[in-house]
Amino acid sequence: MKTALLVVVVAAFVPATAVAQYPLAPSPALDFTKLSPNLTPAGYGAARQTLRSDTNTFSVTQARLTLQMRPVAIAALRMQANFASIDSSTGSTTPSFALTDAYVQLSPPESSVIYHRYSPALIVGQFKTPFSLEYMTAASALLTANRSQVVDSLATHRDIGVMGQMQAWARIVLAAALTNGAGANHPTNPTGHELATGRLTLLPFGQTLALAGKWLAQGGDHRWGADVRWFSDPRLVPGSIVAEGEWIRRAGSVTGGTDTEGSGGYA
Repeated sequence: MKTALLVVVVAAFVPATAVAQYPLAPSPALDFTKLSPNLTPAGYGAARQTLRSDTNTFSVTQARLTLQMRPVAIAALRMQANFASIDSSTGSTTPSFALTDAYVQLSPPESSVIYHRYSPALIVGQFKTPFSLEYMTAASALLTANRSQVVDSLATHRDIGVMGQMQAWARIVLAAALTNGAGANHPTNPTGHELATGRLTLLPFGQTLALAGKWLAQGGDHRWGADVRWFSDPRLVPGSIVAEGEWIRRAGSVTGGTDTEGSGGYA
C-alpha cells in the first residue's frame, strides 16, 4: 500500500475548560502524586447523530469507565473499559464491551528523591504503546472530533507487554516498550514477531514546547517519525493557542510478504 495521507486539523484558539487536561507530553505512565489509595472511578461518553434526506443514524462512539488506585506506595493500577457502539444504523441496541487499559505500574514512592528527579515507571499489562503523539492523547481531551487518518492507519495503538519510562532534568523523557504485536485483547501472536517501540521527547522550554522522535520494529516492519506540540501559555488560559503536528513513515512488512509502505502527517 503506497499511500500518502495528509490531514490538517489544528491551529486554534481554545478556552481553558476545553483543554484543561490536554497534555503537552502524553504517556500511559501514571502520575503517582495524583493517585489515591482508594479505587477512584471516572468516565466519559460521546454520541453522534447524522441526519440525511433518507436516513437518521445515531451512534454512541465513546462510553468509557476508568478505575485507578495506588494501593501501596510503589504500585498503581489502571483499568478502563469501553461500552460504546450502540448503532441504530445496524439495528444494534446492545452495547459492546472492550477492555482498553489494564496494567500495573511500579514506581518509587512519590515522596522519594528518585521519583521527583527521574519519575521512573515500569508498566506491565495492556496499555497505549509509546509511539504516536495524537494516539497517546486521550480521546476525551482531543481538540478535534476524531483522530487523523494517518494515526489511525500507520500508528501503533494498544498492545500487551512491558514498558519503561524515565525522565531527566524535567527536559528529557525516554520511553521504550516490548509488546506482543497483535494489538489489544490478543494475548497470542500468530506472526511470532514481538513489537519494539521507542520514543524520545525533549522539553526545551518547560511546559511550553515538546519535540519528539519515535521508532518501532516488528519483524521486517519498521516505522519512524517525529511530532511537536506547542502551547502559547502552559496554563491554557482563554485565548491560548495550541499548535501541533505529527509525521509517520512506514516501510516493510512484519513477515516479509506484501510491502506496507506509507507515510503521512497532520498539522
